[in-house]
Amino acid sequence: MGIGRDLGKKLLERASSKVVDALSRADAVGGQVRDRVTEKLASLKTPPTVVHSVTPSAPRPAVPKAPARLGDPSRPAQVFGRSSCPWSGRAIALLEAARIEHTYFELDSYGGDEVLRDLKLETKQDTVPYVFVRGRFIGGYNALDELHRLGQLEYLCLSEAERVKHPLHGRVEVAPRSHDGERFVGAS
Repeated sequence: MGIGRDLGKKLLERASSKVVDALSRADAVGGQVRDRVTEKLASLKTPPTVVHSVTPSAPRPAVPKAPARLGDPSRPAQVFGRSSCPWSGRAIALLEAARIEHTYFELDSYGGDEVLRDLKLETKQDTVPYVFVRGRFIGGYNALDELHRLGQLEYLCLSEAERVKHPLHGRVEVAPRSHDGERFVGAS
């Protein structure tokens, strides 16, 4: 009986070690993606649009009221995230790789807690990034990646005028997410 317990303990230690190693690798890759995106953004001739920025030494100005809807239909994609979040970096990297025009809003400087609170109320999501495509909230990185893998992201990022000319016109529909108690419900 003691041999079985020792074997079980060794297997558990080995599995725990592998999980810790995998998490460390995933964190390192996420950090590398975030760093690469940050370097890429810094190398651009025109920096991305930052709607509101606050310097630590200056007194904090009044934060503009967030609009009733945070997504802007005139922009192909918007990402509200944090530079410390690897998922925000992955969302930006995916949009750049797909060559989709996008705007990134750093939540630490763009409105801070007030905008984050408005995002949570509007989307019913508690985690960053918040991704909007043509003004519609689609979710976070996983939803963005799924749309990309299904070949629908490029189509959804087109303007209404461009969609009418597109061969997939009227064939792609992304159901909005709605929150129903403890589970998310989406139309199929």
